[in-house]
Amino acid sequence: MSTEIRPAERGPRRADRRPGSPEQKPRRKGRRETVYCIVCAVLIAALAAYIFIPARTTETAGESFSQLRTICELATVKCYFHNVAQYEQKPEGLFSYGIFQYGHKKLWFEYSGTVKLGVEFSELHPVVEGNTVRINLPQAKVLSIDSEPDSFSDTLVESGVLTAITGEDRTEAFSAAQQNMRESAENNKSLLMRAREHAKTIIEDYIRKVGEKRNIRYTIVWTED
Repeated sequence: MSTEIRPAERGPRRADRRPGSPEQKPRRKGRRETVYCIVCAVLIAALAAYIFIPARTTETAGESFSQLRTICELATVKCYFHNVAQYEQKPEGLFSYGIFQYGHKKLWFEYSGTVKLGVEFSELHPVVEGNTVRINLPQAKVLSIDSEPDSFSDTLVESGVLTAITGEDRTEAFSAAQQNMRESAENNKSLLMRAREHAKTIIEDYIRKVGEKRNIRYTIVWTED
């Protein structure tokens, strides 16, 4: 029997093991795959955190109910009134006697207008906590008093000798009449209560409609001052 002896195979020379040789390429590919896996893991973790970590539970009214200011401006009660403005100056001293009545003057005119009552938006403090909306509803107040320019009657005047009615007299009479109307409305408790309840109803309706668009059923909690 004879044994065939083959020469041993030589491995590649060191000089042939250069960077970029076929033997080293699999190592680089493995490193790239490791980097890709790490990046994907970070992105998946960030996405999971975004989806599963609860968002903040408290929002401001501006973030949730951007039209609340407009709603408050519309949720008012208007009352129409007919007012009388008058001014009188009586003579003093010796001029108080006699038929000439120097210094005496009196004016009188009528007009119509509206008193607007409601709540101030700046005094509301709504806060959203999950599905609960907490609102501090202030007391209603007189927001404005407006007169109708076409409603003014002719001015009736009385005056003594050498005494004239001035524009300042008319302005003073009108200002006093407006102030009297404001005080009358502010002292009308039933009217103010009606205005407050009206604002409350309008705001509740607005919040519910916003919730319907978001598929959220809001619970409204009213707090007092």
